[in-house]
Amino acid sequence: MLLLKKIARLIFPPSARHFIASCIPRVYRINTIVLENPTLIEDLMPIEENFTIRVVTKDDIDLLKIFHSHKGLKSFNHNLIPRLNAPEFIGLAAIDINSNEIAYLSWIIIKSIPYFEEFGINMTQGDYLVKDIFVVPKYRHKGLSTRMEQERINYCVRRGVCKRIYTQPLHNNRKGNEAYVRLGYKLVQTNYLLRWYIFNVFRSLIGFLLNPFKKVLK
Repeated sequence: MLLLKKIARLIFPPSARHFIASCIPRVYRINTIVLENPTLIEDLMPIEENFTIRVVTKDDIDLLKIFHSHKGLKSFNHNLIPRLNAPEFIGLAAIDINSNEIAYLSWIIIKSIPYFEEFGINMTQGDYLVKDIFVVPKYRHKGLSTRMEQERINYCVRRGVCKRIYTQPLHNNRKGNEAYVRLGYKLVQTNYLLRWYIFNVFRSLIGFLLNPFKKVLK
């Protein structure tokens, strides 16, 4: 497999390799984990003073476009724009006020959505789902991941009733899963996730097999 990848790099330009990769469906094993009855975290992980933490809005469209450039314009239009327009999605970001760049972004879902329902979980009042966590490479190893995990929990708690916070790390992400366990998360179930980039598919594998043409905002 490694030899084939080396040959492909020699034969195909980056744009062609990216297109070929997008055509290949990929299946991942993921854990659905939950933090029950969370409380406000007061002892927060210290971070540099140049970071401010806040919810992103449509006014941040230019910052979000730059942040999202690693995924391409198609992904920006198909995924990020619909999320900004969906009341169920809240984007929580850490912004470098010196460079006016988004350093970290994750999404908090405050109501039940079809994506999560395909995994057999229907969120009720007081339930939250956190997904799609990303740190810009140059801002990694600055404590942002730990601090923002705390900030996400606090955001949900401050909204009022907070019974459960769900998230879905990859099953083979040992360090990530161990970090969640330290925060009090417990395993609910393990499932398979289908990612098919060319068709913008990001769904439960079983849900896709049962209804492959269903449009699901991920």
